[in-house]
Amino acid sequence: MIKELSFLSNRHNSFKNIFNKFQRDIDHLQSDTFPIKYISLNHVSDDKTIISFIGRTYELNFSSCMVDGVFNGKISASRVIDDDNANEIASITYNGESVVDVEAPQGEDPITLVSDVCCFNLVLNWLSSEINT
Repeated sequence: MIKELSFLSNRHNSFKNIFNKFQRDIDHLQSDTFPIKYISLNHVSDDKTIISFIGRTYELNFSSCMVDGVFNGKISASRVIDDDNANEIASITYNGESVVDVEAPQGEDPITLVSDVCCFNLVLNWLSSEINT
């Protein structure tokens, strides 16, 4: 049991490092040069980021989970309704190579969290999808 739990703990920490890079990459969403204005981010901890945009608040939370018998990293995106309630709007899982479980457009490379452009697109698609529902 010790060997198994030690392996999972180490893997979880590796996935958290990938999430932390994701957090750093999405910081550009609030830069003056980014074409969409008024997105603000607050990295509350190394496993949670709060995003504010057009009067709405979202949480991005890191965790890890089993998917088809394989331990993966997970990012859950939720719309914060009030202090006690949030509705999950999307989630992704990713492997140790940072490849996410979102199907890439035809003819494109897999979506990966090592690409800042992929990170921007994931967040912007989550926001757009929630706003347009």
